[in-house]
Amino acid sequence: MRTPSSPEGQTSPAENPAKFIRALLASGAISIFLDAVWAYFAVSGLVHMASARIILAFAWFVGLLGIVVSSTVWGRPFVHRVRIGILAAALIGGALLLLDKWTVLHRPTEVHPIDSADFRRALVDEIANAVFARISSLINRHIDVASAPVPKPAIAAKQGGTLFEDNFTAFGTRPDVRWTTEVGCSSFVGRTQLRDWVTPTLGSQFVVGPGGAQLALNTFNPSGSSLFGTHGKTKTSFRPDANTTIIFNTKLQLTSLQKALVYGMYFYAIPDPCVDFAHSQHDEIDIELVTNMLHPGGPLRVQLNHYASELLGQGNGVVANLPYGFHPLAPHDWTIRWTLGSVEYLVDGVHLYRTTTHVPQGPMHVNEIAWAPSLDWMTAYDDSLQPASSAHNDQSFVALIRSVTVRSERQ
Repeated sequence: MRTPSSPEGQTSPAENPAKFIRALLASGAISIFLDAVWAYFAVSGLVHMASARIILAFAWFVGLLGIVVSSTVWGRPFVHRVRIGILAAALIGGALLLLDKWTVLHRPTEVHPIDSADFRRALVDEIANAVFARISSLINRHIDVASAPVPKPAIAAKQGGTLFEDNFTAFGTRPDVRWTTEVGCSSFVGRTQLRDWVTPTLGSQFVVGPGGAQLALNTFNPSGSSLFGTHGKTKTSFRPDANTTIIFNTKLQLTSLQKALVYGMYFYAIPDPCVDFAHSQHDEIDIELVTNMLHPGGPLRVQLNHYASELLGQGNGVVANLPYGFHPLAPHDWTIRWTLGSVEYLVDGVHLYRTTTHVPQGPMHVNEIAWAPSLDWMTAYDDSLQPASSAHNDQSFVALIRSVTVRSERQ
């Protein structure tokens, strides 16, 4: 017996649910795909989180509109259209809010606007390296890095040449195995807790992306009420001999001049990092970019310091004027030239300061850090930078480390 067929151009009631589900999935997939792409850019540090959320709202609207105006839905009675619209809005909105939550938890930085040329270049680099970046990230997560590694012997520069070089091309959630960080009693400086990115179970990250290693300071600390900084140091230490110069160079780019930030590039060694202040003799040679000193309206300056088996504290610091035309947010090469008899500081090959007193004699590790001082360093302190009470209110400020090299040169 033949069954009655539906009028031409119409579908049976049994077919409508299937068509509606297909329309819902198609429009929802488009929405989630649009926002997933932008969320990936936010996590990679290419766009600001606010921009990602604008795209999220746009994607939600596009997906909802795609469902409501579809032929399957538009032909239904008004009450049905309203019910379907509410259901679609809730389903797509819920999916996009979960994606937004994931982006907030995984974004390493909140970079300030990049000009169009740099954005296009970074975008091309990001797409070209996407697969490699994800593979590198998975590999790095499974590398067993000890939280308290045994230091490698110091490299004494008896021959000229490169002793250490990292251009940060292996993208992932942390630098390669030649780097580590401070943990335990030595991981709190000023009013900043340094994130422990070497212990996989803690989930902290020192992200390496297309722009370099992301030296970030966050206002929300998931493990306490302080600011949350980033630090990295080489496992190998370095030392000149009587006939060589050790040359340490960092190519660094700030992305924010938020006050009260300090980005440091330095040699450092202390026998016992947990010792009390009265016995804290240590060696150090450092360059510290204090954002309070980099604002227009006065001379742009940089903090330099050095210690030779001396107590932690004020040291032998000087503040040096930066060269004419210096742009604080451009990439710059910061260099320390260290012999057993002198220390010299340079930026972009331009001499800043040289001293022959209080010169360290022992081996030291190379360090990079983002932190915020407390009130005991008033020149670098500002009330505008305060810890956030929740992840929702978190702000992140970052400097991009493009490269770190250590080489020796015959005198």
